[in-house]
Amino acid sequence: PRKQPMVIPDQIDLTKNDATVYISDVYAGQGLKGVPRGTIKQLRLVGYNFGYRGLAGSDKIGYGGPWEVMQIIGTVPIEQDGSASFQVPANTPISLQVLDKEGKAVQLMRSWFTAMPGERISCVGCHETPMDVPDNTPNIAANGPPRGVSPWYGSARGFDFEREVQPVLNKYCVSCHNGSRVGVADLRSELDGGKAEPKPIGYVARLHPDMLEATNGKLKYSPAYDVLIHYIRRVGIEDDVSLLTPGEYHADTSELIQMLEKGHHGIELDAEAWSRLVTWIDLNGPCHGTWGEVFPIPDGAHDRRMELRKLYGGPMDDPEKIFETSSRQAGSVFASVISRPETHEAKGRPLTLKDKCKQQNFYTPARRQIDLGGVKLSLVRVPAGQFVMGDVNGQADEFPQRLITMDKPIWISECEVTNAQFRRFDPSHDSGYYSKRRDRADGKGLSLNGD
Repeated sequence: PRKQPMVIPDQIDLTKNDATVYISDVYAGQGLKGVPRGTIKQLRLVGYNFGYRGLAGSDKIGYGGPWEVMQIIGTVPIEQDGSASFQVPANTPISLQVLDKEGKAVQLMRSWFTAMPGERISCVGCHETPMDVPDNTPNIAANGPPRGVSPWYGSARGFDFEREVQPVLNKYCVSCHNGSRVGVADLRSELDGGKAEPKPIGYVARLHPDMLEATNGKLKYSPAYDVLIHYIRRVGIEDDVSLLTPGEYHADTSELIQMLEKGHHGIELDAEAWSRLVTWIDLNGPCHGTWGEVFPIPDGAHDRRMELRKLYGGPMDDPEKIFETSSRQAGSVFASVISRPETHEAKGRPLTLKDKCKQQNFYTPARRQIDLGGVKLSLVRVPAGQFVMGDVNGQADEFPQRLITMDKPIWISECEVTNAQFRRFDPSHDSGYYSKRRDRADGKGLSLNGD
């Protein structure tokens, strides 16, 4: 009789409800190309709760995305050498985000993976190619047990603006942004008197008939969400699908974060408040944390989904369960009166407007051009001397004023550097696309690579 061939052993363990992920080095691959080692401190684990027939699409969970309910699972640490080993819930679509020391995503994973119970899966790094292999050197994560997931202010759950972000606004913002002044944004919830206008739903022909009849093809988001969504920078629903440049959609590129970091009327947020705002941005600005809060799930589809999960070994955690993560924070933080220093004058008597004009004429800057190899760069000469840096009438980070001395003149570009000029320095430079303008509905956007 023929000898029985070797049998490949099972790679899974159906008695478990988790799996193990191993990453050789997050800095390997194109995803974090050029990012200095030591920048990445954690990984954020994000899950997806997919939509239902007649209740899905890019404008249901939030305005212009995200497509699905974003489930915040938690974070795991990155070892000093860039390696990581950690546990993830099995049979769950998971996306990873690499975070810096402030908990802000440096790169986004716009796809997802799943692992079966007890399975061990691995990758070389962040967006490596199929031809990449890990270095043949031991790393920290491989020599220790997998790390557990640190929860993010509570159980794994769908990220909901009203439950996760609104408490921050209630504490820090609504004392001023309360609808009492014309021209000042109202950041109150609907419960407290905020108002939001219904918006037309896209592709109404795809809506469930019950939803179309009940909503007349329009949906409302949270009032404060309606205001703040325009102050964040995020990936659009039809943006360029090419690999993102590291930091392209870092939270610091959002006007909301820039405004608050500059010291918006003296308001100082605590660590949790910052984390909630940043996480909302990194998750692409969701409004709702469950599909049932968009509209009652039709045709018993959710019950059937959970029934099939149980029948075929899927995860039994109900993604539609609502976790009350924090009560409305007691008390409010009010804008403070910023103590402004005196205007700093350079030595000598203050100049009259006439004197300033004479001085400007006297210091009419010299100009020169540099040939970069077929492309000209125009420069202007800034003379040596003193100038006052800062503005006592500006934000808190713009004062106190300081007197700056320039011992030598400098040459600076007369205008912003163009793509053509910069490519003389870096031929591979790519300015990408401006996603707010498209030649068609599914286009990448307006190319920013013109010379």
